[in-house]
Parts: sequence; structure tokens; C-alpha cells
Amino acid sequence: MTTCGNVTGATSDSLTLAALQTADTATYRVIVTNDVGTVVSARVKLSVLSSPTITKQPVSQLWYEQDTATFSVAAVGSPTLKYQWRKDSQNIPNATASTLKLTNMAATQAGTYSVVISNAVGSITSDDVILQIDPVPLLLNRARIIKNQALPTSAITSGFGDVGAVWVPALGAISGEKMHFDNLSIESRPSAR
Repeated sequence: MTTCGNVTGATSDSLTLAALQTADTATYRVIVTNDVGTVVSARVKLSVLSSPTITKQPVSQLWYEQDTATFSVAAVGSPTLKYQWRKDSQNIPNATASTLKLTNMAATQAGTYSVVISNAVGSITSDDVILQIDPVPLLLNRARIIKNQALPTSAITSGFGDVGAVWVPALGAISGEKMHFDNLSIESRPSAR
């Protein structure tokens, strides 16, 4: 008998459990009966231990400087799992949870990240993932837009990758109006790395 009820088919003087799973972790006891009476054994706890298994790998990310990136991993195993995040194969101090949050990022945080998950039974290392950090696009050629007037056709930005631009007039943001720009181009150039 377990803490969950009787073990089906277990009617002999020994109990053999094959292909144990963590779900088999329970407290067991045996109840012995005959024509004279019943005796109940002491409780015995069975703990099924398993090495860590990753169920969801972290994924590579692309962010701009000063953004926040969060890596996460999901794993199962028993006993309790421990986590150690690494950057470029070096342990990151105090990065010992299933998630790693990097705030107000700088270009120096770009690199290869992974996490080592361990317990008393074993350990496993996640896939390597890449954190790419691009410079924040900086609009160098500011434009003043006045309703119903021509819009400059280009601007120069520093940074690279997909660049989105929000045009703001010198006197305040344009709000509540749908705007359409013909022949608008935004040029970008890679920064030195």
C-alpha cells in the first residue's frame, strides 16, 4: 500500500517496481493478514532520483543597447535542480535561477550564453545561444515636419539591422493623424565592432 492507495497486484511478501519513474516516489507499507489477525509494517519512503533533463532550451536573441533580455530554460529532475548561467563558457556570478535577466545592456554583454543544470544525480548543459546587441539607432539628421509640407526623403542613422523611425516635429509629436510618406528612405551603416 502507498500513500496513494493499494498497489495493484502486489500480494506477495516482496514488492518489485520496474522502470521507476519520479511519479513512483511515495511512502510504502505492507499490510499482512491471516486467520489470526492483521499487522501493518512501518512506512518506508521511496525516492526516485533522476538526472536533469531539459524540456525547453533557451533561444538566441537580438536586442539594442540599453534594452533588457531574458533567457529561460525549463528542466525536470529529482532531487532539486541547481542552475548556473555562463557567458562565453565562464560562470556568471549570482546567475543561479532558471531565468537570466540582463538589464540596461551594453555591447560588452553580447556573446554566447548557456546554462548548466545539475543535481545530486548528474548535470546537463543547455544549447549555446547567441545574444547580439546592436547600438541604439541614433538619428543624426533631425527633420521638422509641418502638416501638408514636404518631408525630407532620407535620414542617416548609426547602428544596423532593421531601423524604425518616428518622425517628430520640433514643436511636439504628431498624434491622432494617419500619415503617409512617399519616397522615404532611411539609410543605415554598421558600427565598428
